[in-house]
Amino acid sequence: MKEARLEIEHLAKALESRKHEKLKTVLILGTKAGALFRNPKFFEDMSLLSPKSLVALSMTEQFREAFSILKAERNKSSLEDIKILLTSAIGNSMYATEDTCLAELVKQNIFNTIFSLNMDDLLYNAFIGHGMKYQHHFEDFALGSWQPDYTIQEIQSNKRPNVCQLIRLYNDEPAFIYSLNNNKVYEENSRIIRLLLEKWQVRELLIVDWEVAWDNILPSALPASLQTIWFVNEDEAAKDAFLAQYQSCEHFYYIQTTYKSFCNGLRTLIAPDFNSLHDFSRTALHDINALRSEVRKLQASIEQSKKSLEMQSAPQKSSIHTLKNSDIAPKNKMKTDVLLATTTPIETKAVLELFPGYKEITIREKIYFDLGLTNNLQVVLTQQMHMGSNGTAGSHISIKEAIEALSPLYVIMIGIAFGIDANKHDIGDILVSQYIQNYDPQRVSSGPDNKPKFENRGERVTASTLLLSRFMAAQYSPPDTWPGKPPKIDFGLILSGSKLVDHEDYRDALRSLASDAIGGEMEGIGLYHAASDKKVHWIVVKAICDWADGNKHVQKNDRQQLAAKNAAIFTLHVLRRSNLKHHRRPKQKTTDK
Repeated sequence: MKEARLEIEHLAKALESRKHEKLKTVLILGTKAGALFRNPKFFEDMSLLSPKSLVALSMTEQFREAFSILKAERNKSSLEDIKILLTSAIGNSMYATEDTCLAELVKQNIFNTIFSLNMDDLLYNAFIGHGMKYQHHFEDFALGSWQPDYTIQEIQSNKRPNVCQLIRLYNDEPAFIYSLNNNKVYEENSRIIRLLLEKWQVRELLIVDWEVAWDNILPSALPASLQTIWFVNEDEAAKDAFLAQYQSCEHFYYIQTTYKSFCNGLRTLIAPDFNSLHDFSRTALHDINALRSEVRKLQASIEQSKKSLEMQSAPQKSSIHTLKNSDIAPKNKMKTDVLLATTTPIETKAVLELFPGYKEITIREKIYFDLGLTNNLQVVLTQQMHMGSNGTAGSHISIKEAIEALSPLYVIMIGIAFGIDANKHDIGDILVSQYIQNYDPQRVSSGPDNKPKFENRGERVTASTLLLSRFMAAQYSPPDTWPGKPPKIDFGLILSGSKLVDHEDYRDALRSLASDAIGGEMEGIGLYHAASDKKVHWIVVKAICDWADGNKHVQKNDRQQLAAKNAAIFTLHVLRRSNLKHHRRPKQKTTDK
């Protein structure tokens, strides 16, 4: 291997040359380019947990020590405690000038693929803030703690000219925490990176701000077929540590500079006429965005008022609302972006109340509710005929048929669930499925005193990491209006099975099979089977209406209405604020309020 130092001017010429020759350029961003390394509060919090003083250490050494502290805390603290610590450091972080400069370089087609080893959304937000359009300028993939093969295939198949792929190793803080001290996750993430680089036949690689402790996964993930590595880092010790683990490439060029100088320097050399949005006041930008939001709301309100006036002035043949022929004309298939799924009339009414302009449509002899556009996402609601996942009217078959008829990109199940711990939750609290576990398959054997011993054999599956990241982000800026007191929003394992549980002992038996469960319901496992068969993103969002303790009848209607409304309100809030991709369609007017 030949090793040499390089100035950033030479790197800029090499990258421009690759662009003109239409060669793939892959950039890997280490954690020193992310939000944690930039945030003084994170270092302050870590110093409180460290058994030794960090004052005399450099920032890089403090950052490395912080990783050791987190690994130690992972063994003795709860996931929630570490998540709060990381979220407080990342949550208020904003992208900076260097991120916007990198966004401009992507816009100039300098980088075709970016792997980010960070758990934050800085680069994604910088892309959006720089006026880049999702799917037009870039695609976004978040791998998370577990990743189904079909999403890897989606990354491979979605490579389009002049569209940069942003691939984030961790979609959020819990995904990163889950990887700590977890060799299986380490090996799987390493396999994914190597698989993609080999599949794309990458020969040249640019690595920026790699950190030996936080990013130790990288050297083992790189294929031996690399010819050239450009290594950008202000810390020469990082370069030496990297070369101690990887020496398979033919040429290794070291550029000694910071991430900020790297981005600003390349932007100056490659796009000298570019003026960063950060040259303007961030406050002014926020004011502009707020004004735009108010204008959109006002326009939607005017449109709704016009429709109401038209309906009032139209001839009234009866007091019963009748639909136009075009609304109920049978169709064979249509494309929607988001499919909402409910089971009970209370759940369905809770959703329809949020979409007063909905229309009934008939596809393949089945009625669906067209809810119109929300944040440029076409939303449709389906209600299955019976509770549970099994049978021809259960969630598995019902949602599978709806997916075949509507071709959704996302399926979100909304409704009511039973809670497990009344000390932790209240009626109306929202449960979001980080995992779903089927509790029906069980092994029964002899336990102490020949009493039956139950062992859960049901599969535990992970909801879509893409949808999870959107719902998790939304919990920190929840809706302002609720039907009752603001509910708690909890993420975790939801049990799913065919039984309508209303017996305290049986509920506790289920809990003993999965001690980390936060609640239970009857249709989620069917949703998983239908969505995974069709390679569709899915998630379950349900709120607590009872405790499955034999008192389901107590204030049943009021509690179920509260739970269903809370789940529906939070889901709509997520759709309104999330930048989810959608099917291509002609421009239409937004119909939601």
